[in-house]
Amino acid sequence: GRPHPDMIFKAMKLASVKSASEVAKVGDTTSDLLAGTSAGCKYVIGITTGAFTKKELQKEKHTHLINKLLDVVKIVSEQ
Repeated sequence: GRPHPDMIFKAMKLASVKSASEVAKVGDTTSDLLAGTSAGCKYVIGITTGAFTKKELQKEKHTHLINKLLDVVKIVSEQ
């Protein structure tokens, strides 16, 4: 369970994704951000419309903090 990256690794295996550098972890809790960081995900994106505030999410390592889920598309399409 979170914040351990086990669920991310299982999802990667099920989707035949070999490297966490191809993964975007999106979540609304500090545990989500910790799991993404622990897994080595390319993107660790906190969304501020859920359980935690932007101020709370900023305390954990992340690549992006967003206010709406649609912003994920913009982030991953920049590459």
